[in-house]
Amino acid sequence: MVMVVAILAVVVGGGYGLVSSMTAQRAPVAGALTIAVNDMLPTLRPGDVVVPAKVSESGLKRGMIVAFRIPGSGEIRMFRIAGLPGDKIAIQRGIVSINGEESPRRGTGTEKNAAGGDRYLMAEHFPGEDGAHRVAEDGFVPDVAPATVAAGRVYLLADNRDSQTDSRATAQMRQGITRPQTIRIVDIVGRIDTITASADGSRVGQPLDLPASAATQ
Repeated sequence: MVMVVAILAVVVGGGYGLVSSMTAQRAPVAGALTIAVNDMLPTLRPGDVVVPAKVSESGLKRGMIVAFRIPGSGEIRMFRIAGLPGDKIAIQRGIVSINGEESPRRGTGTEKNAAGGDRYLMAEHFPGEDGAHRVAEDGFVPDVAPATVAAGRVYLLADNRDSQTDSRATAQMRQGITRPQTIRIVDIVGRIDTITASADGSRVGQPLDLPASAATQ
């Protein structure tokens, strides 16, 4: 069993790096990370502070938010695990399918994006996930062809599905590439369970996610 306790370099599946604007900069508090941009909206917002917790390889689950370091820099990024080793992932009409089973989701409302338009909010539940999680879309989310997650790697998705900078990136940007841009499990810094500080303090200490029933009722 590999204990994910150290901050290591990431080698992304397929040999191509994840191209992402989602960075977390080191905060003054030791071990704390401050969210810089919008890739994990509505769950994590710019200015939120989180502290990665240790997690073993056997403890990784679908729906878990994980932090990992990108290669050759001091940046740490955070996305949500959608696929574990051996899982087959596809996205069609915005619906995430895992091993042929669609992930239910339900609209929960809207909020305004930076341009003043509507951002659509939903609750989504991955098969095998303990609960449900929040996702957001401003517009059309491109389809992703089925791809299988390699051994020792995980497939990651942003909660803000318009970011398109997670494990979907190369499948959309490079014609003919179908394998996911996954990360190695041993390169994960830790899991993110809660917000320890935020701009207004309103969400500090509250659970990040929802009951599984939120995606269906």
